[in-house]
Amino acid sequence: MSPREGQDEPNRVWVAAAVLFLATLCAYLPVLQNEFVSFDDPGYLENRHVREGFSADGIVWAFTKEHSSNWHPLTWMSHMLDVQLFGMHAGAHHFESVVLHALAAICLLVFLHRTTGSVWGSALVAGLFALHPLRVESVAWASERKDVLSGLFFFLSLVLYASYARRPNAVRYIALCLCFALGLLAKPMLVTLPAVLLLVDLWPLRREGISKLVLEKIPILALSIGSCIATVWAQDAGGAIKDFDSLALSARIANAFESVWLYLGKSLWPADLAVFYPHPALVHADHQPWRWQALLGVVFVIVVTLGCLRQLRQRPWLTAGWFWYLGMLVPVIGILQVGGQRIADRYTYLPLVGITFALVFEIRPRLSDSLRKPARIAGASILVLLGVLTWRQATVWRDTETLFLHTLAVTERNYVAHNNLALEYMQSGRADQAIEHLEARLAISPATGAYINLGTIYAQRGETDKAITTFEKALTRKADQADALANLGALYLSKGDEPRARKYLEQALQTKRAPITACERLAWMLVTTRQPNGRDAARALRLIEKSLKRQGAGTWSFQRTLAAVRAANGDFEGAVKAIRKATRGAPPPVRAQVDKERELYLSGRTL
Repeated sequence: MSPREGQDEPNRVWVAAAVLFLATLCAYLPVLQNEFVSFDDPGYLENRHVREGFSADGIVWAFTKEHSSNWHPLTWMSHMLDVQLFGMHAGAHHFESVVLHALAAICLLVFLHRTTGSVWGSALVAGLFALHPLRVESVAWASERKDVLSGLFFFLSLVLYASYARRPNAVRYIALCLCFALGLLAKPMLVTLPAVLLLVDLWPLRREGISKLVLEKIPILALSIGSCIATVWAQDAGGAIKDFDSLALSARIANAFESVWLYLGKSLWPADLAVFYPHPALVHADHQPWRWQALLGVVFVIVVTLGCLRQLRQRPWLTAGWFWYLGMLVPVIGILQVGGQRIADRYTYLPLVGITFALVFEIRPRLSDSLRKPARIAGASILVLLGVLTWRQATVWRDTETLFLHTLAVTERNYVAHNNLALEYMQSGRADQAIEHLEARLAISPATGAYINLGTIYAQRGETDKAITTFEKALTRKADQADALANLGALYLSKGDEPRARKYLEQALQTKRAPITACERLAWMLVTTRQPNGRDAARALRLIEKSLKRQGAGTWSFQRTLAAVRAANGDFEGAVKAIRKATRGAPPPVRAQVDKERELYLSGRTL
């Protein structure tokens, strides 16, 4: 390298960083038009603490409570800050994730350049990370803010570690630990960083003295262990971890080996990407876990691992890259299964970086001077193509309906897609389409929630007998399902079958968290189906006050029930206030009846 080239090197790096940043923003421009989706986003963005924006109470909640089967306080605070700045404007939230992703890519570029000295090789690896369509799920899905946020701290940790390795001192080490801790507070998948740092010691840092290198990682390892404990607690508390009854260990191990090469296949040919890939063992009763794909995975892992170890001294980047990939997949490979997915695009966010730099730095030294320019043109062309594919994939996340229709088109027996489409159509009043997708979902595998949703639609359409049959099917799967019990009670009450109605409503009230509808319906029945005695009226009042504490003013029907209960307890002034609120919200078909009830209460009479 000439003196002039040496002087230009930093400038070329920052030019590459600027181009990378702008290219990433351009590839993800469609997210500005995207909405939030119904898959996980409500749990992340519509809970009270996030919607209130940045607050001291919210920070305490973020650090002390699990939510959505996760404990990642920094991610929660990131969402709170977005709400504080942008309200619930979805495009602004998505754009924030794009910026974080672009900054993560720049940190990767800086780390590789400082440790390898190669501008173009480092820029190509960072570009492949930033612009590959497999990254879209992590960037365009608001619920995956934790990916891009933790990714930024992960690569920043590598930059700080490279600085520490060059000139070790306590300040640099403390800065590294703080940065790593922030990454763990964003997403615990970073627990593998101690192992990654050992691989970085192998290449590109080429540090020696394995005992010393292991000992210096002990404080970082302690942070990882603490994060693992918090993660298992949160996911177990949230019921996200599958037990071995629902998914056998042999099926998990077989799928883990399949996943290793499936992810590589999607990296090389990023087609048919979906938000959810059903685990075959959960949708095929006759699924054999140890089929040829799993056996191929075992052979593949063994052959590649042995091949890399044989080249450890001559080509250490291959070993570092391969074990980076395998090691970072371990937390999400499915041995400790979370959810019902076979694989997930978001799980490749950091692991595939290892494969990328192994291939790039394997090819780079083999290029002659005459091939370097064509190679750079080819690399730039690949990045442009990937950017176009990323743009197209980002449009798939336009809204819930677009996302899951696409998912159905590129996967088979996708019960999650059917279920989410059904919920979307229920909310938009498209009952026929909702029924179609719920029936398709139930044809794949029975599910209590799907039966309840289907029964709810039948009840809304006035198909009482169908609704009762469907709710009873839900109870055959889970006898203490509160919503099914409450709905059956309401349906039998509408048919005038008081004994059955009371039976189901009483059972609903015995569940862990009794539905408000059960409290309301039983209270109504106690004061209207026969002349209430003092005990019935007093119990009805306790039920309705319990509901009032939980939901506040409630719906018009709740206010109607509240009025009847207060009148039965002699509080006609309170009954009149409640029935007036009910009158304002009651639909036209029942408004005349509600008006009659108001006249009764005004004259001091009960129903």
